[in-house]
Amino acid sequence: SDFLVCCKNRLINIYNTIGQSVFATNKEIRNNEIVLDISVLPSGNYFLNIKNEIGVISKKLIKN
Repeated sequence: SDFLVCCKNRLINIYNTIGQSVFATNKEIRNNEIVLDISVLPSGNYFLNIKNEIGVISKKLIKN
C-alpha cells in the first residue's frame, strides 16, 4: 500500500539509506493516527523518524 499509518505523533521524516531526507511533514493528530501518502517514494528501504514532545522514534521502513 502507498499509505503508512503511524500513531500519536507529529513531525515525520523519512530518510533513504544514505541519510538523505526524502520526505518531511508536520501532521495533525486525528483519531490517534497519522496517514502519510508515500506514493512519491520509489520502492526501497528507508528510515522513518517520528518526533513528539517526549523524543524521537526511529523505525525501518520497507516500501515494496
